[in-house]
Amino acid sequence: MILSVAQRANTDDRTVGERFCLMTAEAAEVSYNATLALILEALLDTVRETFAVSDEQMQSFANAFISHLPDYLRASLGVPDTFQAA
Repeated sequence: MILSVAQRANTDDRTVGERFCLMTAEAAEVSYNATLALILEALLDTVRETFAVSDEQMQSFANAFISHLPDYLRASLGVPDTFQAA
């Protein structure tokens, strides 16, 4: 029984669709996380360049910004509640 299921999974084209969907969802998540990280980095760089803030002010701004993000965005970015701005 197990061998026949495994053989079907390896030969039946209909089983490829499920694997494709799983791989596509994972790729979309990676792309989403990378995009959010780029946006955050661009925001911090723009603030640093435009307003000539000190490192302490930049850290305070970054922490305030991160703390205002919804939990799911903070989690998807992989940043803790206190963020170390570069």
